[in-house]
Amino acid sequence: MTVVFAPVGIQSEVKSIEMHHETLDMAEPGDNVGFNVKLAVKDLARGMVCADIKNDPACPVASFDAQVIIMGHPGEIRVGYTPVLDCHTAHIACRFNQLKLKYDAISMKIVEAEPATIKTGDASLIEIVPTKPMSVEPYSEYPPLGRFAIRDMRKTVGVGIIMSTMRVVGRDKEKKQDIIQMFPPKTAEQIRKEQEEQEAAIRQAKEEAEARAKAKAEKEKKEKKDKKEKKDKD
Repeated sequence: MTVVFAPVGIQSEVKSIEMHHETLDMAEPGDNVGFNVKLAVKDLARGMVCADIKNDPACPVASFDAQVIIMGHPGEIRVGYTPVLDCHTAHIACRFNQLKLKYDAISMKIVEAEPATIKTGDASLIEIVPTKPMSVEPYSEYPPLGRFAIRDMRKTVGVGIIMSTMRVVGRDKEKKQDIIQMFPPKTAEQIRKEQEEQEAAIRQAKEEAEARAKAKAEKEKKEKKDKKEKKDKD
C-alpha cells in the first residue's frame, strides 16, 4: 500500500511490516509495529501523521475548532494568546484566533458568545491556528489525533478536544491560495441549525443572568428597607 506523511505530503510504498521482529502481512488498530518505507531519515520528523493515501488521508490543517477547559492560568486569556499544544507527537505553538463560545464548565451549557476573555475554570469553543504545518483530526473521527494539552510557563494550563478542522486539501495555482475543506463536512442546513441552537442557548443564558441580577437587586432592596424600618423603630 502507499502511505502519505502529513503535513508535508511525502508519499512512499510500504515494503514490509514487523512486530517484535516478526514479519506481518497487515497491521490492525492498536498494534505497535514498525514498517519499512523508502525514505531518507531527514525526510521524517516528530509530529508527522502516516495515513493510507486511498482511505481518508491525513492533511495539514489551516485551523481547527476545539472545546477547551482552562485548568491553571494566572491571568486572563484573550485572542492572540499563543501557547504550545501537545497533540499526539506534535509540539507546536498555536494561536487562539477567535473565542467563539463560553460554556458553563459543569453543565456545558452556552453562557456567552464571543467572550472577550477566559480564565481558569472556564470552558470555551476556540478557533485555533497553528503557527507551523500541523496535522490533527476531530476527536469524534480519530480520538488519538483529536485531544491535546495546552502548555505555557513550563506547565499544563489547559486541555481540549478538537471538534472540527479546516483541512488544506490542495493548492489553487491560478488563485495562488490553498483549497480548504471543513472536516467532518457539514451541509448549509446543519450549519444554520447549529447557529439557531447557539443563538437560542445564548438568549436563554442572558435571560437567566438578567433574572438572577433582578432577584439579587430586589433582595438587596428588601434588606435595605427592612434595615431602615428596624432603625426607625429603635
